[in-house]
Amino acid sequence: MHIKLILSSLLFSFSLLSNQSESIVISQPDGSEIRGYFHKPQQCAQFPIMIVCQGSYVSQNELQSCKPLFDKIVRNFATEPIGILAIEKRGSYPDVCDLIEFNAYNTVSNRITDNLTTIHALPDIIDGWNGKLILIGGSEGTYVATALAEQLQDQVTALLLIAGAGYQSFKQELITDFKLQPWYARCYIRLFIELPHQPWYKKWFIRMFGNTERQVQRQFHVMQENPTPKLMWAGQTYQYWADAQNRNLLTILELNIPIYYMMGCKDTGFIAGKKLQESACKANRNNITFVWYDHLGHDLGDLFDTVIQDAQEWLSKL
Repeated sequence: MHIKLILSSLLFSFSLLSNQSESIVISQPDGSEIRGYFHKPQQCAQFPIMIVCQGSYVSQNELQSCKPLFDKIVRNFATEPIGILAIEKRGSYPDVCDLIEFNAYNTVSNRITDNLTTIHALPDIIDGWNGKLILIGGSEGTYVATALAEQLQDQVTALLLIAGAGYQSFKQELITDFKLQPWYARCYIRLFIELPHQPWYKKWFIRMFGNTERQVQRQFHVMQENPTPKLMWAGQTYQYWADAQNRNLLTILELNIPIYYMMGCKDTGFIAGKKLQESACKANRNNITFVWYDHLGHDLGDLFDTVIQDAQEWLSKL
């Protein structure tokens, strides 16, 4: 089955995949495309839609595609009366990645905009949607999901945040990550990530034994002054870091919706997560449920299904 319709100068294209899942393509007026996947619940006339917001790297083997994550979420929620929607990052597809397009669009702000564009079109392209949303985000995706919740609070019935850093900003999270790396990893970062972009007179001894926090602060200032997608640092473009550096999850303390916040105790963001919990307790934010996994780091790994099923159980009790 293949469906096309024109709406507000945008072209929407759906192609049916297996197990009630559809591939979505939304052509923008500038010629670019928003791509994603939608799963419709079986035998359900009216249903909410869960928006899945992937992290910065979902699967290295799939070249940043959110399709493997989407399939896992569908597998865990297959019997629930919930539609599931996931939007790809621009230029990212299951079988190929257009790096030029990917780097040009890969910012948290652009991801928020693409999700909003798709959500605003849902009443006209998804039969059976009851107008309600459930948002779930992992890692970087927690910032996307939280931003969507801020703008769509009247429609959002639940916000699920998996392994989000919480109290600290993106910039501070990166500083924390660097500090917690073993010495050989820090040396690798400085030799092969930081140093290639530094003048010759700053290399080696001074840079190897310099202050990590001061170096990162300096680098973020450089990227803020030159937010280009053509230069890379620490695995992302200058444009990405300039957009993301001051984002945090403190705004969830202002949201009046049920929130599920999960983090592993071995995650480098654990301390920041605990600070967020302390702030929530002081502010009497009883709408936030904090869940901690003792032996889990940032990567869910083999515990992915367990974590999602625990979140599913919480969601079913709302």
